[in-house]
Amino acid sequence: MIRFLCILSFVLPFLAVASPSLAQDGFLLDRYMSPGSPDDGAVVQMPNTIPQGEVAARLVFNYTHDPLLIVLRSDRGVEVDTIVSNRISAHLAASVGLHDRISFVMELPFTLWQTGEATAPNRIFTPDTWDLRTGGVNDVVLGAQAHLVGGDTGFQLGVAAKLVLPTGRPIVLQGDGRVGARLIGRVGYDSGSFAVGLHLGVALRPEQTYFSYQTGTDAFFALGVFGRVSEHVRLGGEIFGATGLSKRADGTSRFATLDDSPLEGMVSGWFYPGGEDSMFYLGVTAGLGINRAIGVPTIRGQLSLGFNSAPTSSQDRASE
Repeated sequence: MIRFLCILSFVLPFLAVASPSLAQDGFLLDRYMSPGSPDDGAVVQMPNTIPQGEVAARLVFNYTHDPLLIVLRSDRGVEVDTIVSNRISAHLAASVGLHDRISFVMELPFTLWQTGEATAPNRIFTPDTWDLRTGGVNDVVLGAQAHLVGGDTGFQLGVAAKLVLPTGRPIVLQGDGRVGARLIGRVGYDSGSFAVGLHLGVALRPEQTYFSYQTGTDAFFALGVFGRVSEHVRLGGEIFGATGLSKRADGTSRFATLDDSPLEGMVSGWFYPGGEDSMFYLGVTAGLGINRAIGVPTIRGQLSLGFNSAPTSSQDRASE
């Protein structure tokens, strides 16, 4: 299984580069990635995996406000167009234990509803070709993750390799229109009742231009701190973002530029009705955009429902 994950991590970048680009006038707007394991945060992916033969899943309903603004500068001054003002989406993330240290993972995101300018600046898009109210499946993600170092508690180290399938429609900002890949390194520490996690990764995305914004290969990260305040409640605070690694068409760098460096912060709470060993749990998340990069909303709100077929209490973890 470890050999399979290593092969996957080498194959995915070649698939992403070699895949043909589809005709498109858009891109995948929301870079939020919902993790599916019960020990994960709202966005942070912890290194540990679920046991062999077990299943974990999380369904997240996600609202974002003003995630896409276009700023046009001319002799007449500065004009701001709100291309997407409101968006409601759903993210289904699931993990299946293939081995005690390896899991298959799937992310199935949907756009349920969105509003904004029916016609973009300069009428490049028209209501006939760019109806924001159109919902549908976004780019589906399949992959595997491995827990390399550590146990259920203490220092942990893991990796993941994921394939991004072009199932979403770029014209309504639900996909990149081309196969992509994500390679992720994950590190964390878990005492049983307190945990901190960090994941760092590279996302291989097609290079394309949307007004002055250009997509391409990105680096991304997420950092979170989590703690159990009671048998029924776990709290967490997280920050996540990205920046461009590839260059624009004019040769300038995308690294650390405002449009290409989204940054968000969020706080979350998870409630376990039956205690820590409950198979089901509920989550609430509130987030704020730290900057106004492309795809960063002013506010983000989430409601989530999680399932874990093999729950483990913090006392059991500590004893192990």
